[in-house]
Amino acid sequence: KKIFRNNNIDYNLFYRETDIEYKWQSLIYTKYRNQISIDENEISEELSEILKNKSSVVEYKLAEIEIILDNEQSIDDKTREIFDLINKDGFKDTAIKLSQSTSSQNGGEIGWIQDRSLSRNILNIIKDMKPGAVSKPIKQDNSLIFLKLLDTRSTSAKDLNIEKIKNTIRARKRNEYFNLFSNSYLSKLKNNTFIQIK
Repeated sequence: KKIFRNNNIDYNLFYRETDIEYKWQSLIYTKYRNQISIDENEISEELSEILKNKSSVVEYKLAEIEIILDNEQSIDDKTREIFDLINKDGFKDTAIKLSQSTSSQNGGEIGWIQDRSLSRNILNIIKDMKPGAVSKPIKQDNSLIFLKLLDTRSTSAKDLNIEKIKNTIRARKRNEYFNLFSNSYLSKLKNNTFIQIK
């Protein structure tokens, strides 16, 4: 609460938004959990690619802001709006205020991720970034994702925890499915909801 007060951020609003986000995630999990099937062969293949001819693995410490696109606003306008807020309030506070991802509770921070656990599209964007830089918006379905590179490090392949890598890949794939279902269900609700303003 002290951090929120010092940054002039409404804690009660954040609490309500977090409560709503938790309930939404619980709804999506309950509704779609039985539809998610992770192919273990895909995980094994991806793990093999990580270890193949790899003397070291690069890891990126990342933070994110995920914004659901509004049909009434263009991507360029939304991008300018987000970067204006990042320049004004900082990436962390902007993530807390606006990000739709559960990582918003941590100021957008999602921790260390190995290079081969990232999608090719995202890896191509962040591999040339310097710590502190914010990526251009990454379009995914009906959302935009802004990534901030916090730090990088290299780990020797022989020191890698194989089970941890598998769990990371498995969790990423599961989250991708849940995000896809979440965005799709939200779009369906928006399209089928009539709001009358009096």
